[in-house]
Amino acid sequence: MRGLGPLLRGQRGAVEAHVSVPARLPVNGCDTFETINLPAGFRRHLISVPIDTFLVTWNDLALALALPSTGVQRGTITGITCETGVFIQCAAGTAACSQVTLVPGEAYVVDPLSTGGLTYTNPAACSPIAAPAAAACPLDSLDFVDATTMNWAAPVGCRLPLLYDVIRGELPCLRGFCTNDVAPLTPPCPTCTTILDNGVDATASDRDIPPAGTAYWYLVRVDGGTLNGLSTAAQCTDLDLMLAGACL
Repeated sequence: MRGLGPLLRGQRGAVEAHVSVPARLPVNGCDTFETINLPAGFRRHLISVPIDTFLVTWNDLALALALPSTGVQRGTITGITCETGVFIQCAAGTAACSQVTLVPGEAYVVDPLSTGGLTYTNPAACSPIAAPAAAACPLDSLDFVDATTMNWAAPVGCRLPLLYDVIRGELPCLRGFCTNDVAPLTPPCPTCTTILDNGVDATASDRDIPPAGTAYWYLVRVDGGTLNGLSTAAQCTDLDLMLAGACL
């Protein structure tokens, strides 16, 4: 994830579960204001609604996606009632869509009436943190250049000595920190690893590979500066608070 918090490296997958009785699956993680680009060439798209969302009704989703909502031809949203297996559909901008409540995390088929693709901001509930001051030396350009090497650009306006720290952690440390009102973990990020401490070059390397089904995240800062980046419109967690006392 670039500019949305920690840089993430790992393996992804999907699981389909068939249950014989009603069951619940706890979902841990944080939704962000990621820009979602649905490809051109398709009339309908299957999307999911964030677990943490400010949207309430199907019509709220239609407005967030800017589906055509006036006139005779309107965009549509289709969903399934899991208990019965029955599909229901409504047209954007209608009373019917305004009366159906969204189920966070559930999948919906949206039809914008065109094959030109669809771009929207993930409708996550989030209180973005304030932009760090230049004196805090925020970095927002950490990226992998190959399978093991990452680099970044020096922060503009930073008056601290350009000595860099890079830390690596595992996903359990990030779970539950979906807003900026958090308390530090005790102990903070017990699996956190220091990759670079007071390095003079804007690059670091890590040859360790996450075990299958897991991932590593990485953060960089100027020594004595902030871990928070500049893309605060998408950052809902104060990383300095979340990682207080961890590794560095």
